[in-house]
Formats: sequence, structure tokens, C-alpha cells
Amino acid sequence: MADSRKRARVNTGSQSTQGEEHSISQHEYGSLNTDDKLCVMFAPMSSIEQKVDDCLSLHNKVKSIENSVYQHDVRLKLLEYKSIDLEARSRRNNLIIGGIDEMKGEECHSLIARFLKDKLQIDPCPAIPRAHSTFHPLA
Repeated sequence: MADSRKRARVNTGSQSTQGEEHSISQHEYGSLNTDDKLCVMFAPMSSIEQKVDDCLSLHNKVKSIENSVYQHDVRLKLLEYKSIDLEARSRRNNLIIGGIDEMKGEECHSLIARFLKDKLQIDPCPAIPRAHSTFHPLA
């Protein structure tokens, strides 16, 4: 009756080349010496230790990738600010004039020169290297 309460098989934890687990019976386990019993009990631990090591390795890789992504984000933000600064500096000598009626095909340079002379009394007209119209016929 005492034997019926005991487990019939004990997992050894070792694996064959095909992935099947080897088991020994309770009777076989009972006949082992203490060292062999400990080997049977602790054999699965090497597999568990390997899995823990793999998890730690993956954890370290994830941390490394997170750090790299953070560093890239910082550099990207810096480049965004530099780009905004360069755009602002390139526009600092620009003059935007609004409220002037435009006609399609009108010469922007002459229109600006007339405006500066007639409305702002700036004579002679300063050099205007570029002039652009934002004429929108449907606006």
C-alpha cells in the first residue's frame, strides 16, 4: 500500500537528441546512492540556468538597444533644433510685405520698388536680390 502512494516515475531532466525526456521509476530512484539521487534531482537545473542566462543576455541586449535609441532620439532632437535655427538665420534678412494688391504676371521687383518709394518714402530703393509673389487667384 505504501508503494501506491508514491509517484510511479521521476523525471531525470536529461534530454535525448530527439528531445524526449528520460524517466526512472520510483524503485530505480530508491536504489540509487545519494550522489546519483542528487544528480537526478539537479540535472534539470542546468537547463534552467541556461534559460536564465539566455534571458539575462536578451535583457542586456534590450537595455543596450534602448540606450542606443535614446541616444539617437537626443541627436535627432539636436539636429531638429539646429535645422530650425539655420532656417531662422537664413530668413533674418527677409522682409515680408503683405496687403499689396497683385496682378497676375506683375513684376515683383518693380512693385516692391514703387511701394518703398511711394508709401515708405525710401529713395533710392535698396538692392532687392530676390522677390517672390504669393499670388493666389482663388484666395
